[in-house]
Amino acid sequence: DSQRDQVRVGDIAQFDWDASGDRDHTAVVTRVEHGDGYTKVWVGGHTKDADYWDVDEALASGGGTVSYFSIK
Repeated sequence: DSQRDQVRVGDIAQFDWDASGDRDHTAVVTRVEHGDGYTKVWVGGHTKDADYWDVDEALASGGGTVSYFSIK
């Protein structure tokens, strides 16, 4: 999540919910908003059946970490 400011729509977000070191869930970035000193990221997911699932809310409710990957 340290490179959040580089995330783009279409990138892959992978969550490690239990801090075990392996990725437990994969989603596609559907929206990115850059503001004054912050970057908000949303992903699409089937678990909550959402087109715009706020990554910060997901981490706050489930804990864990997120990593982003670009496919070029």
